Amino acid sequence: MISVENIANVSSHLLLISLLTIMEVLGCGHFSGRARFDEDMEVQRYRLQSASCNDVLYCSRDAGTGPGISPSLGSAEALVKRLVTQGVIDVLEQQGRAAGLPDAIITTILSQLGVNVLYTPLQCHLVKISPAVAFEQVMMMRTCVIVGNTVTTTCPPAPIPAPRQPVMCMPMNGMNYMAIDPQHMSISGTLTTSNLIMATWSREMWQSVVNRVLRMITSDPFGTQFATAVATVT
Repeated sequence: MISVENIANVSSHLLLISLLTIMEVLGCGHFSGRARFDEDMEVQRYRLQSASCNDVLYCSRDAGTGPGISPSLGSAEALVKRLVTQGVIDVLEQQGRAAGLPDAIITTILSQLGVNVLYTPLQCHLVKISPAVAFEQVMMMRTCVIVGNTVTTTCPPAPIPAPRQPVMCMPMNGMNYMAIDPQHMSISGTLTTSNLIMATWSREMWQSVVNRVLRMITSDPFGTQFATAVATVT
């Protein structure tokens, strides 16, 4: 039986052979495969760097923004894109050096690579850090509940029109809490290349690349939340 580990080892070997071949052939081609990074329920609970507050004043007024929470949706999105894109570049650069390619060739290969990363951050209007008592839903504002360094759940905005009695979110039993939407726990991306050799790589070889990217991301200061992530090429 062929294990996932064995497939990864074979793919890595083929990857090195292909990179060595690039020294002889640099041409035009196109790879239209789609690399998708999906995170399971554990990784879904991103570190605060992947959450965001659209209004720092609201966060500060409540319980503080928490360590490392992104000040805006844009900065949270940029952080995730930078992590994944740099990971792809670093992995291919390492593979090129392991294959003995000159820096000039590696630079050319990377210049022919396109990485498009898509990510929708979780938007937090208010923040509660390790709440011990019930708290009220706020109209048109999502409250993110943070335990340790992780956004674990949310308290949705109060309904409109406002009910006669305040709706409470209760940390004791999780009443009125809402799970984090899966879209905030998934990163997708498209890898494209105009390099003739890379354009002929098999799906298994690209899977080997994204597996290495994922391992590299986990070594980043923000990467502990990716420790149980799953990366697939479709």
